[in-house]
Amino acid sequence: MTEALLEIGDSYWSIPVSEYLKKCSINLDPQKYQANGLTSKEADNRLLKYGKNLLGSKTKTNLISLLASQFKSPIIIIFIFTSILSYFLGQIEDALIIIIIVVVSGLLDSGRKREPLMRLRSCWHLCN
Repeated sequence: MTEALLEIGDSYWSIPVSEYLKKCSINLDPQKYQANGLTSKEADNRLLKYGKNLLGSKTKTNLISLLASQFKSPIIIIFIFTSILSYFLGQIEDALIIIIIVVVSGLLDSGRKREPLMRLRSCWHLCN
């Protein structure tokens, strides 16, 4: 099959479907397939067998979990560790600056990621 695809090259779109299927050694049962796709009977069988083709939602992401996920990054953990170390070494101002930068960065990044998630969720509701 790979050799047939290499032989066809980039012009696969310019040959008839039947010829393309022959070159790829794909045999289609005419009882199940039409020129424009599956027959209604085969589509109903597949719907019963596989179910609807819906997008699934794993978990709902809320703002708190989104914010918490910002602090799982190795570089952020290093920054937090550095600020704790600075605090214990007596450099309280440096520790506070590092923590403020980490928190502000996490808040900004969470806000930046929240909007696309909300748009994706609204699109998902429209599709389902």
